[in-house]
Amino acid sequence: GLKTAISLAELNIKTMCLGGSVNYKNLSLNSTHAVEFIKGINADIFLFSSDGFDGENVTDNSFEECVLRRAFIKNAKKKVLLIDNGKINVKCKYNLCSINEVDNIISNKENTAIFIK
Repeated sequence: GLKTAISLAELNIKTMCLGGSVNYKNLSLNSTHAVEFIKGINADIFLFSSDGFDGENVTDNSFEECVLRRAFIKNAKKKVLLIDNGKINVKCKYNLCSINEVDNIISNKENTAIFIK
């Protein structure tokens, strides 16, 4: 999203943004053309969030964002889910990936172990 990109850029971390329509709710950028761009990227680490995690599956309410995230999940060496405590034990409309496809989970939920493969 745009907020994350700005924060990373302010830390002098090389940051790339994909073009597309801006989702006002979460300031993300979505475009089907971006999937083709993502296919050409071999990321070392893919940090991503979602609207829900039920312990087995990472889920989301945006089909467009799932499509983009799946493309990154396919090409990244390490996949790290960043999940807010209010989204744990929540199941949304679309399945993004299973827990087996995630290397690490970072959450702000108290008494929740950080999952590291």
